[in-house]
Amino acid sequence: MNATEKTLLKPDLGHASVGKPTANARHGHAVLPQGNTWTTHSQPTAPALFVSQCDTHVIQKNEPACVSQSPRLIRQCDLARYRPHPSALKITVFIFQYIYRLITMTTLSYWRLLTIAGSDSSGGAGIQADLKTFAALGAYGMTAITALTAQNTVGVQSVEMVSDAMLRAQLDSVLSDVGVDAIKIGMLPTACAAHIVAAAITEYKVKHVVLDPVMVATSGDRLVSVETMHAVATTLFPLATLITPNLHEASWLLERDVTRIDELADAGADLLQLGAQAVLLKGG
Repeated sequence: MNATEKTLLKPDLGHASVGKPTANARHGHAVLPQGNTWTTHSQPTAPALFVSQCDTHVIQKNEPACVSQSPRLIRQCDLARYRPHPSALKITVFIFQYIYRLITMTTLSYWRLLTIAGSDSSGGAGIQADLKTFAALGAYGMTAITALTAQNTVGVQSVEMVSDAMLRAQLDSVLSDVGVDAIKIGMLPTACAAHIVAAAITEYKVKHVVLDPVMVATSGDRLVSVETMHAVATTLFPLATLITPNLHEASWLLERDVTRIDELADAGADLLQLGAQAVLLKGG
């Protein structure tokens, strides 16, 4: 046997005909199966890899990778043997992209918004409308219900107030655990409810409060008692970042009619004197 020919024992794989060479153009050598032995004829400078005729991939790790014992050639063989398959690269890229998305999803932050209002069973107003708005803006919405109503497009059929203890329990549950970035206040049916909400805002130091003083309907009908309207104005206006009264509510708060466009600027300035940081005066 000459210097460039070696014989290694290997079981017959059954898929290579005796004497038919299998060429490996990348490494410039040929493997010749003969019976139960493999005879490899290789160029002196090229690493010899065992490759079957039907499989163009390098053999498994536990099989001899190189005939030559040269460290340089062994390293070359290792590089060839562990060269990743294109499909494996795609799978690896997909896995890392998926992991990246999971990490970024867990680090995303959302505005935590709490609506304190009554429930509208028809979904057109109250907490239902607020939650829809929060979701549309990409915020995380929470609720503290002050009253339950049975209503539809025809009118309001029934109203039931939530107890003061239950209202306070809802506020404590949300504010002490999840926390809020801002609060939107709607219907407060009683003066006690106004005081409870004001106490919770002060205790938990909520900085951003939007108050819609639901006192008088667009039709001009009063929705709550005078005592409740006074409690909302005196306890919650000073805590509000923004108040959004309609013209009827502004008229009641200022004890004068506000009906003309040229009266809006003066009305807004006077409403600021009640303690709110900003006023949005609306027609309805």
